[in-house]
Amino acid sequence: MPEVIDNVKVGEFIKSLLKKDGMTQEALAQRLMISKSAVSQNLNGKSSFDIQNLMAIARMFNISLDDLLNCHIQEDKDEYLSEYMRFASKGLEEVKKHEPKDLQIQEPDIYGKVFVDYLVEQDMIDIFTYLSDCDVIFVRDFYHRSKEIYIKIIIYMLRKEISGVIKYIKKFSELNNNFDLTLTYNGLEVWNLLNDIKNEIIIKEMINLHIDQEITFMGLKRKKAVKAITKDTWIQNIGTYRLDVILDIYIKEYASKEDLLPFTSSMLLYDYVAGVEKFLDYFYTDDIVKNAKSHYSFQSSILLVVKHGNLSLFKKFIDMGIFESLTSVIVYAIQANKKSFYEYVLKYNDIKLFNKIDYDKVGYAAIKQTDISILEIIKDSFDQKTLNYLLSEVNKGDTDLLYYLISLGAKFDFKYYNSNTMSNTNVIIEYLLEKEVK
Repeated sequence: MPEVIDNVKVGEFIKSLLKKDGMTQEALAQRLMISKSAVSQNLNGKSSFDIQNLMAIARMFNISLDDLLNCHIQEDKDEYLSEYMRFASKGLEEVKKHEPKDLQIQEPDIYGKVFVDYLVEQDMIDIFTYLSDCDVIFVRDFYHRSKEIYIKIIIYMLRKEISGVIKYIKKFSELNNNFDLTLTYNGLEVWNLLNDIKNEIIIKEMINLHIDQEITFMGLKRKKAVKAITKDTWIQNIGTYRLDVILDIYIKEYASKEDLLPFTSSMLLYDYVAGVEKFLDYFYTDDIVKNAKSHYSFQSSILLVVKHGNLSLFKKFIDMGIFESLTSVIVYAIQANKKSFYEYVLKYNDIKLFNKIDYDKVGYAAIKQTDISILEIIKDSFDQKTLNYLLSEVNKGDTDLLYYLISLGAKFDFKYYNSNTMSNTNVIIEYLLEKEVK
């Protein structure tokens, strides 16, 4: 190792290695699990990689750390070739000469790699498949790269369509306590590879996959059989990555009607409206028993849709009868100033739907929002009692609303007398007198 490291020179050397290998700076950042800006700073000599990252870079390009820091590639590369690589290069027949269970391929070499790293990187699919079918242990559980290696294997098998990937998904899940790739940089790649109809069997296996999860209770560690992938994790990944194929399988194999609220909440969080639509079409095609609506959290779900602001999805909820209190939906939409939403319901041409609306409450919401346009839509539903009640609830001094309601026949009724009544009476009298003078 040189006594003084020239950061600029080392950075340029690493750039040349990246270019030669067809690797981007962003890909390097992902491999090292550091930011792209940090990689850029280091490659430009403004700062330096720490020793662990330098060792990792050396391993990536199969060179020694000294060669990396001296910006030199040994001409006799075979001198630095890993013993694992030497063994693999002899081919499958040489590997088959040894009993699979006796192969010592789980320990890391001087580059921190195990045998399977080279099989995957060099695409030695025949050797990999043979050893995988023989259930060879590729890496020790306690090795710090074990989870990374299993993800590497999973991605390779999915890309190459090699059977048996579920056992490595299980192994990773056991080491990780679940199959949650949220904090890994290759979660997107794994889920996108899985999101293919040819992987339907794998998805079903993953849905039914159980692992022994380690938990601590009363200071004691014990294991409990749990799903490797919870419903929350499925939904999160389906919504995040728009996994339409996996969504179809998940809905049929794992979801239930009771999941409407958490499912809708997650899909809207990731703006995956199509996911909610598929859920509705699968579970709610038949008439729903009235007393079951609260059990399925219809009201909370449709209010989430209003809040999200997707009109087409809202219309689907209404058309399918997925709500409990239509009045509450309208009032919520009025208060949220979602005009197209409440107008759609108020102008709906289904008589049965109109019979479910409490127009007193809707009128009251319109009064408090000082929105005459709403009252104009539903004015034919008001009787004298309702008109008088609404008049009493007009905000102090709101002349337009007072005049509008009086023009519909509303009267000040002592039954609904409140602190604003006398003031509003004087206001409307003054307004009418001025109007008559004009």
